[in-house]
Amino acid sequence: MTIAAGILCADGIVMCADSQEIVGDFKWPVKKLRFPRITTGDTRLVVTGAGFGPAIDAVTDTMFSRISMAMLTREQTLETIRDILRDIYKNDLPIHPAGQLSDLDFRLLVAFHASDGWGLFITSGPLIVPVEDFEVIGSGEVTKFFAHLMYRKNLLDRPSLSMYEGTVLAAYLIHLAKSQMSSIGGKSQIVALGADGNMLFANEWEIPHWENFFTSYQGWSHELMLDCANPLVDRQHFAANLNKYASRVRAAKKSLAAKRAEWDRLWEQVREAGGMLAGHTPTPSVSQKSKGRQ
Repeated sequence: MTIAAGILCADGIVMCADSQEIVGDFKWPVKKLRFPRITTGDTRLVVTGAGFGPAIDAVTDTMFSRISMAMLTREQTLETIRDILRDIYKNDLPIHPAGQLSDLDFRLLVAFHASDGWGLFITSGPLIVPVEDFEVIGSGEVTKFFAHLMYRKNLLDRPSLSMYEGTVLAAYLIHLAKSQMSSIGGKSQIVALGADGNMLFANEWEIPHWENFFTSYQGWSHELMLDCANPLVDRQHFAANLNKYASRVRAAKKSLAAKRAEWDRLWEQVREAGGMLAGHTPTPSVSQKSKGRQ
């Protein structure tokens, strides 16, 4: 089972997925978020999916070969994806051995940056339609409620989340899915595709620290909510609990800021020395490219 999500932000698109695959009694790490390593021109492409794995892999590989090495417009890119989907649904899936047709179902989330535009799209069968805000697919759809609560738009009905905020939201959605479903797990994979075509990655250290914070914060906030709604908790005790909650959140914010500053300092020293940190991408991370929101 899978959770995969695409989040449209003010300055780009955040794509995320878990990294665990289960077959029978066995589970192992897999890459569910894919992008071509070599591209031509302005073409950038990020794909993730949920459902029948072999079909997802076949469609993704074909998209990479036909799109990432070509100079296509936005409409040409969409038409190419439609052609690939039609072909596999018409010629391959009907003759694939399966207990029932639903065993072959799959959905894709596709983010791309073409020569004249960019966008986030979701597939349903051979159809591909635009995503106007965010989409969650796979068994992780249970997290959509929280995505709706936290997603923001401006007065013009356009996304107001920055890519960095979208990265935090993506990490939270995967964290929720992993905490609720044993079939979802492994490291969270998160990639951001900027409106300028640059591809950015979540810092290796941030996601585990965020996940620890999410677990703690849920406990604190739920505690406070119950105290607030409970008529047997008087105002004095509630005020004390509210102060304790605020102190915990401030301490967590201070800790996360200090850890980020230390990581950035260490990364800068290694980069200036011409080296790389193990497991860290040499390209700028989402946090390094994003501006703080006042």
